[in-house]
Amino acid sequence: MKQITKRQREVLMEIYNLTQQGLPPTFAELRKKLGVSSNQTIKDFINILSAKEYIRQESNKARAISISDKGFEEINNANKKTEFAPNIDLSAVLSISTPNQNINNSANFSDNIQEVSYNIKFNN
Repeated sequence: MKQITKRQREVLMEIYNLTQQGLPPTFAELRKKLGVSSNQTIKDFINILSAKEYIRQESNKARAISISDKGFEEINNANKKTEFAPNIDLSAVLSISTPNQNINNSANFSDNIQEVSYNIKFNN
């Protein structure tokens, strides 16, 4: 079966986030969080995620959505991925010609992006 799409992953993450608040989400809660206007759209997402085995649902019950092991694996993988990596241009720093000056600096952009550090020593 096809991999999960970005939008399907977003729905899965919202199901997870809302479930962490106590109960599985209702269609109304998902509509609001995802910015969609119809229950049919939510139902379609639920059916697709269920068919792909990312969630389980019980028929004819309210709040009967649960995340499967495969769904939790996808959530964990999504949390490890980054969608952007910073492109740091140090040319401005390297063009400074101040004698006998040490510059030690580091930047930590987030837990999902590796730490970037640089050490520059200027000599005569």
